[in-house]
Formats: sequence, structure tokens, C-alpha cells
Amino acid sequence: MLKLRGSASLTGDHPFHLDKGGLKAFRRFVTPSLSADYKPRLERLRSGIAHLDEMVATGWLRGTTTLVAGPSGAGKTSIGLHFLKAGVDDGEPGLLASFQENPTQLARMMISLHWEPEQMIRRGAVDHFYTSPVELQIDPVGHEIMQRVDRGGIRRVVIDAVNDLEHSARDAVRYRDFLYSLTQALAIRGVTSMLLVETAGFLPAHGLTGYDISYLSDNILLLEMLLADDLTRTIRIVKSRGSRHDGRRHVLRIAEDGVEVG
Repeated sequence: MLKLRGSASLTGDHPFHLDKGGLKAFRRFVTPSLSADYKPRLERLRSGIAHLDEMVATGWLRGTTTLVAGPSGAGKTSIGLHFLKAGVDDGEPGLLASFQENPTQLARMMISLHWEPEQMIRRGAVDHFYTSPVELQIDPVGHEIMQRVDRGGIRRVVIDAVNDLEHSARDAVRYRDFLYSLTQALAIRGVTSMLLVETAGFLPAHGLTGYDISYLSDNILLLEMLLADDLTRTIRIVKSRGSRHDGRRHVLRIAEDGVEVG
């Protein structure tokens, strides 16, 4: 939008969809204004993974954002699912925004963990928002996430994975601005989030992704896969803003009964 005489307007490029129903425009996703009574909450939440909570005081602070980074197969999605299930067990509805696992693939993962998909993916438990990475546009995705958060009383959000948002963004600045705006919109609502990001198995000097977003997160979990005669998965907390944490590397096991930290 370049001009709107006699009225305030939001400048910049705004996406739109054109289909059989006509044209639908989406407002560019921007940082929300902080309310006068916005205060950080010191409540701690369970991750749902044995011994992980002990590595960061007594759990994750409500309203914070955790970046879970690691290579394919390291356990990122499993950690996100355990985080959502812990919320369901504690009466906190969750939202899984995924761009890789469709509903059938997600159900298969839950069955492998001995969970009942019908009990997890339902109203009042976990809302699954799936969008193919082929058709992905970041601004409509952001609005859909926030609409579902507000409509469903969502308290926990997992995005799997932000690499797909990165690939669909037109440039580095817009990608970082979008993620900052999204995490801030969740934080002022007291919603605790996890952003999953795929890496090549190490922490590059220029950041966790092609466009560094590590500074946007309150917590960073780094997952690694050590290849020898046996495959060893590890996890370590490299950042936990405003909270003491154990920065040592620990073994991460993915067993039939779920994920655990040794």
C-alpha cells in the first residue's frame, strides 16, 4: 500500500489469495502493541520429558519462546509433541503448526509413542494446523495461528519447522520481522512456544539458520547426533534467558515409551 488519502494505513507489501471464491487480502503481520498491564509471568511449565525440566531451574517460564535446533532425526518433533502432551495433561490446550507432517503422518508418530491420536488431536487438547510448504505464505500463516490461539484458548504453540517459513519469506529482514512479531504476539498472551529448526548438526558461526533468529528466543536447545558404531543423540541448553540452566551435554533417548534425557 502506497497511499490512502484521509486515513491511517499500514504501509508495505500485503499478500493476497486469488481463487474461485475471489480475492482475499491479508494484512502484513506486524508487532502488536503492548498493553499497559503486560507483565512477564514467573510460572514454570513442564516439558513432558524426564529430567529436561531439571536442566532449566524447574521448567520453562510461561510466555517464553524456546528454539529447538538440530539435524533431521535428532528428535525435534518428538520434543515438541511431548511439550504439547504435557500441556494437555495439565489442562492447557496446544497448537501444532506443521509444514511437513500431514495428519496421517502425525497420527503415525503418536501411535509409535503409544498415544491415542483421537485423544490428542481434538478440541480442548491439540489443534493441528497443517499447511504444505509448497503453498506457504508467512503472513496468512501468522494470522491463522493467532486466530486459532484466540479462538481455542491455546496456551502452548509448537511450530515445525521455521525453516519452511524462512524459505517462503521474500528476504531476511521480512523473515526476522515476522518471527519477532509472532513471538511477541504469543508472549503478551502468556502463550509459551517452541520453534523447531533443522540444522546440519552443528552450530554455525553465523547462526542457527541462514537468517539468524537465535536472538529472538528466550531458550535454545541444541540437539546433536554423534555417529560412531552406535548413534548417540544428545541435548544441551545453550541459552535460557533470565533463568539458571545446565549447559552440559546430555544423552537424549527416543524409546518406545517416549523421549527421556539421561
